[in-house]
Amino acid sequence: MMEVKHWFSNFIAHSYVKEINNKKLAKYCLQLKSSNEGRIVSNYGGWQSKDLDFEIPVINSLVHTIEKEIPFFTNLLSLKKKYHLRLINIWANINNQSDMNHPHVHPRMVLSGVYYVIAPPGCGDIRFMSPNFTHFHATTQITSEWNIYTAAEVSFKSEVSKLIIFPAHLMHYVLPNRTKKDRISLSFNIGIEGYKEEFN
Repeated sequence: MMEVKHWFSNFIAHSYVKEINNKKLAKYCLQLKSSNEGRIVSNYGGWQSKDLDFEIPVINSLVHTIEKEIPFFTNLLSLKKKYHLRLINIWANINNQSDMNHPHVHPRMVLSGVYYVIAPPGCGDIRFMSPNFTHFHATTQITSEWNIYTAAEVSFKSEVSKLIIFPAHLMHYVLPNRTKKDRISLSFNIGIEGYKEEFN
């Protein structure tokens, strides 16, 4: 019998967070949108804030929640002891009907993630693309269903209080919001402490 070894794997981790006050967070994001034109990065339509101050109380609670997950990923990635992961930045996204995000990655970061504050059904899921682009041309045409070896893409539902963390190099995009209600989320990057000095 053949012995199978698993290599070149990726992961997408998620959990549901109970300690975040989503009403206050949504109110803050909407107020910020009304007073700030934001920026355009991967968003097609919708609004994205500039990087937010970690010390803002309503943001700080989410910051602490994300930071509590960092030791798990330090161990998962077998980081050398001299390197330490830290939260680099966090920003808000508000997408309404037809708004979406183009496929993109987060260069020079180790992990990226998203937390959903408001996510009505049909508001647009996040979709991850396989780094093995041959899947799009060969394997997906001959398999009856996708699995961990053959999948070209995988979707994760946008759900209130869901926290998703994934490798920053993993190509991802957000499907269009098919509702007339806002989808509000906060995205973030986790990188190496002192990364600007050592890795630039």
